[in-house]
Amino acid sequence: MKEVFYNSDGVIYRADDGFVYYDIFFDVITGITAYTTSTDVKLPIGTNLQVLVVGGGGSGASGGGGSGGVIFTGYTTTTLITTITVGDGGGDRQGGFAEGRGEDSIFGTLTAIGGGCGGYRNGFRINPGLGGGAWDHEYNLGGAGVTGQFFNGGYCSGSTFGGAGGGGAGGVGKDARGIADSILWNNFYNGDGGPGLYYGDEYGDEYGENGYFGGGGGGYWTNIGAAGGPAGGIGGGGKYWGTLVDDSRGQPNTGGGGASTIPEGPSGAGGGSGIVIIKPI
Repeated sequence: MKEVFYNSDGVIYRADDGFVYYDIFFDVITGITAYTTSTDVKLPIGTNLQVLVVGGGGSGASGGGGSGGVIFTGYTTTTLITTITVGDGGGDRQGGFAEGRGEDSIFGTLTAIGGGCGGYRNGFRINPGLGGGAWDHEYNLGGAGVTGQFFNGGYCSGSTFGGAGGGGAGGVGKDARGIADSILWNNFYNGDGGPGLYYGDEYGDEYGENGYFGGGGGGYWTNIGAAGGPAGGIGGGGKYWGTLVDDSRGQPNTGGGGASTIPEGPSGAGGGSGIVIIKPI
């Protein structure tokens, strides 16, 4: 049977399994610690933590990209080494599901799912990935959310050839609605990204977008001549600008979804990368 010893400050572990005798120096976690790259953390078994895990956001297309999943929970370590994986967001101008999907983020046994790509139409129609906003009234359902992590993408209704917003961690993406008048694609009201969730009270506003994580990306804007365009959901979601700019991407380390950049095609802005934040309790 292995014996476990801790020194007086709790930073050395020793185990004798009959064959080897070794020391592991623990990571000393005394307050809020954020991880933006993948690594391992070494903590005594039974360490109690408050953990936030945010997956990478999905890419925009014609619909907005879905946010990465958000998990906020207590966690007790059961192994000496806990693996942390921080997921990247989906890349710029990536079409389809797999290419535009954000990567999962992982802390130990917790997995925050990466958000899905927005739907698009480019000679054929592609339904949105997880949480992605819909495009086109014929293929009008937003991508499904993941219970407890992020909501559905927005819906397209009526004779709408617009882009709905991507789902956020705090709510569904906004729908694309409208009826065409004499100018094709005029007077459509297309979708903002769904909102993220606020954890500034637990970790401070310096993380995420002023403490918010998991905003959905804005959909395609067809309201010709009108000011503005679909906003990204608070929590790092990208805003529609009609071209690829930094503000159309999901913000880094928020899990925000990317915005649409053009109509009827797979091109869109990339999603924001995820993050893992822990603090002892």
